[in-house]
Amino acid sequence: MLQVVDIIKHQNSMYLTVEGESPDRVSSPEARKLAYEARLKHGFENAGIEAIGGPYNVNTNEQVGEVQAIKLLDDAQRTTVAREATDQLIALSYRQQFKITRSLF
Repeated sequence: MLQVVDIIKHQNSMYLTVEGESPDRVSSPEARKLAYEARLKHGFENAGIEAIGGPYNVNTNEQVGEVQAIKLLDDAQRTTVAREATDQLIALSYRQQFKITRSLF
């Protein structure tokens, strides 16, 4: 399922982040259309769209405290944590950013 998860407005531009289940989905024409249609809700009627960078993955279950704790472990302990993590469901999703820019006309 594709969804817009973040919107940042800056002067004549708006940056949207679309989240989905695979890199292909978030860089698909459907994702671009979702981002482009979201512009209307924010007053960007006459605007162009471009993708910024490429898709990247995120762990939607990740807690900041857990990540900081894992960074403090030595290599052997990290290996053990990684093996245990493979036994758990890790909710990975992918994101793609799009830039909407207002037309001057």
